Amino acid sequence: MGSVGELLAGLRAARVDADRAAALAARVRWRLGATEDRLRRTRDLADAVAARRFAAAITRLDLVVARLAVGGCRLDRSVAALTGEPVTARTVEPRSPAIPAEEIAQGCRAASVLAGRRIRLAGLGRRRTALTRIWERRW
Repeated sequence: MGSVGELLAGLRAARVDADRAAALAARVRWRLGATEDRLRRTRDLADAVAARRFAAAITRLDLVVARLAVGGCRLDRSVAALTGEPVTARTVEPRSPAIPAEEIAQGCRAASVLAGRRIRLAGLGRRRTALTRIWERRW
């Protein structure tokens, strides 16, 4: 009986480790995405190449997260088989509550006003950039 108990403890510990690794991968993915976006906005060729490599790393990281999820499900099934309990589906909480369209529109209008103010404060004059066209449109 001791070996089955140790096996169950090891499977549960592996599940906790898989969840922790998935959470860490999500944070790393966010940072990679932000850095990739920043690099894509520059006009340097080396930065564009680095951005493509970051994009590839993000894709690989997504695959790792998917494999961790599949492995976690397999761990849950193994624990359920050893304990004789039914497999319980893990619930996934939504990352953010549903936001009404009107609130999204208000946020867009506020961002447009702020972008317009920033351009005027920067002293760019009458140069028509994409941001000034957005501001002039006034949603």
